[in-house]
Amino acid sequence: MRDMGSMKIVVIENDDFHLNFFETVFKRSRFDISIVALLTNAVLLKDVLRTTLEIDLIFFGRLEDIDIFSQLVLENNLTCPVIYSQGNEKADFHSNINMIGLLLKPLKEENILKEIKKYIKIREYFFNQFGSVLASYQKNTEGKRARFIVRKGQESSIVKTEDIAYFYNENRLTYIVDCKSNKFFLDEPLVKIQELLDPGTFFRVSRKYLININSIKRFRTVDKNKIQLVVDPEPSEAVLVSSS
Repeated sequence: MRDMGSMKIVVIENDDFHLNFFETVFKRSRFDISIVALLTNAVLLKDVLRTTLEIDLIFFGRLEDIDIFSQLVLENNLTCPVIYSQGNEKADFHSNINMIGLLLKPLKEENILKEIKKYIKIREYFFNQFGSVLASYQKNTEGKRARFIVRKGQESSIVKTEDIAYFYNENRLTYIVDCKSNKFFLDEPLVKIQELLDPGTFFRVSRKYLININSIKRFRTVDKNKIQLVVDPEPSEAVLVSSS
């Protein structure tokens, strides 16, 4: 497992001036930052992704390439957070894919460092609360529930645990939603269900939701202390967790 203190960063900006500024800030900072690439357009990201998908954080300020960038993120299933930068706070910013922060130009060193600190706080939260995917493979899952008997209407059926996207509570009842958006009633409380599952795969993200990590596609901050999880299939309401 890679050191949680290290960061692999990609910067995509309009020109060499902004790229050099980011590089200077990173080198002067106290953070353990490895610069994967400094790019002047989003198309060049395609070449980077041919060699590595191990990117922790992206700074993106070339908004004219936003459609290309968004397509590359989705095609390569990149889940790393993105901090965007733009020249005007009133500009038409029409993408927030994987967004956790926004910088205004002219760029300031203290603002860049502030966004990095926020990213570290979010990463530590996810690491501490959700663990790592690697740990889920290393963990001994002997004795964990492999399937659930569920009800839909008057019928009962069996759902494999690996096919479950998430469990949730509603009106004191427990429901399962599988990866195909099928919804089932389950006659067990979440607190009991959690004890039956591999903690490296299923996480209690709130009092209401118990989620399979593989169904979490992206996440973004929605205010200073909350993170919204983008889950597939999409729940009927936003899934929010505290980052404090």
